[in-house]
Amino acid sequence: MMTNSLAKYKYIIITVFVLTFIFTILFMGTSKNLVGNYEVDYIDSKDNMSIYYNDPQWGGLGVVNPTVFAVGFNDDFIIVKQHPNVDFKIDKGITNYFIIPLNSPITEAPEDNRIGPLTESAFMKKRKELDIPSSLNFTLEFEDLK
Repeated sequence: MMTNSLAKYKYIIITVFVLTFIFTILFMGTSKNLVGNYEVDYIDSKDNMSIYYNDPQWGGLGVVNPTVFAVGFNDDFIIVKQHPNVDFKIDKGITNYFIIPLNSPITEAPEDNRIGPLTESAFMKKRKELDIPSSLNFTLEFEDLK
């Protein structure tokens, strides 16, 4: 009798563990650290790819909302290409550009931590104005989100 209830208990524990593992794989993003506390990550779906800043005080702060599809970075800047995501639909007809200066203090408001959204021409102008080197390219690209 005791062996039967022990077997049931083991079965329940293993089932919970396996379901938790599967849920984690299916519904959590695959974080990629960029520089410092910045990362590119998504939750639930790759369509939600975003740039986050992990702050010990505030937690994960969204800096650039979905759908991020290209990123470049060095020790001074992160550059980002993004398609707007409205009502869970990516508008691939629009490309926004963002610049994240890494020498600025972080605040809770995402718009304070970035420059953009910018058009391509405004991005190129701002890039020149900030003296962002031409060697800084979009090296991390998510082809399926382009």
